[in-house]
Amino acid sequence: MKVKANAKINLSLDVMGKRDDGYHDICMILQEIDLCDYLDISLNTTGKINLTCNSPDTGRESDNIAYKAARLFLDKAQNGYGCDITLEKRIPVCAGLGGGSADAAAVLKALNELCGNQFDMPTLMQMGLSLGADVPFCIMGGTAIAHGIGEKLTPLHGAKPKWVVLIKPAVSISTKEAYHKMDTAPYSHPDVEKAAACIQNGDMSGLYEVAGNCFEYVIGHEHGEIAKIKAHLMANGAEFAMMSGSGPTVYGIFDSRDDARKAFGSYGGSFSGGGIARLVINE
Repeated sequence: MKVKANAKINLSLDVMGKRDDGYHDICMILQEIDLCDYLDISLNTTGKINLTCNSPDTGRESDNIAYKAARLFLDKAQNGYGCDITLEKRIPVCAGLGGGSADAAAVLKALNELCGNQFDMPTLMQMGLSLGADVPFCIMGGTAIAHGIGEKLTPLHGAKPKWVVLIKPAVSISTKEAYHKMDTAPYSHPDVEKAAACIQNGDMSGLYEVAGNCFEYVIGHEHGEIAKIKAHLMANGAEFAMMSGSGPTVYGIFDSRDDARKAFGSYGGSFSGGGIARLVINE
């Protein structure tokens, strides 16, 4: 079975504080985009999981989240099957775009279909949560506001079909370190609930006025490339530009594909990944 694993961006993101269990309470808007990895998944009768990947950046086979998703599913299914997975990475790694979470979600959904839809959607999403906070959203897709550690999802309707330019600067930002900085540095809290209400009302301009990413507030000043990319995108027709997740990828939202292509093609700075994509919205 050949499947796509779509990336995500954050249309707004706030870290509310650290919990007693070590996780952080967050409130964020997640948006699926059609930049994707490609997976070819099939069952085998050996009980073993075989994963091949075109990218060395994903680490050892058993450490890959796609492998872990397959192991989790097959252990719960208890049907004696193994599986063969070929993963073609197109989403930049460690970019704030949820590429690993998307791969895990695609594996869970594909194996479930191959095994006769053994589990319902809520069960798959609960399985996904044990792999990563963004996996339940990647299973659901579309546009959603997330609470808790990211597992409490409410679909949002009203987002408009737009194009996005994605540029990942050649810097490394550790998610763990980014959260540590959130525990020690002051930062502004964007009004994510208001941003969600704007989306529900089909008011993209209103969204742009209130959206923000607290990670960008705290760590963006440490990496001048982030501000440089934002400035370039806004100067070249973006309706809005912001860092996604804990970074470092910066995205710009455009009304037309041509404008998005021109903005991406004219960026003269150094970067390690990027491209253009479209929002995948709820009908």
